[in-house]
Amino acid sequence: MAAIRLVYRKYPKFLKLVEERAQRYNDSLDKISELEAQGRAFVLRPTTLTVGNSESDVDTLMKYYQHGYDMAEEKMLELKMFLEK
Repeated sequence: MAAIRLVYRKYPKFLKLVEERAQRYNDSLDKISELEAQGRAFVLRPTTLTVGNSESDVDTLMKYYQHGYDMAEEKMLELKMFLEK
C-alpha cells in the first residue's frame, strides 16, 4: 500500500477508494447474503472450484466457466420459480 500511496499521492480520493475497497467488498457480500436470506435475491455461487483474480490459464478458466454454466442449468427451475413469485 505504501507504493500506491507514493505513486498516487496527488489523488487522495483514489487512495481513499483503494484503502476502503476490501471493506466495501465485504459489505457487498453481507448485503447479498441478507437479500438472499430474505428471499429477495437468487444467488449462484461456485461450489467446488476457486480461481484467483489473476488466473490466466485458459484451461483453468474454462473449467471454472463450465462449472458456473452447469450449475446455472441445474438451478434453472429454482430460478424460474424465484422470478415468478
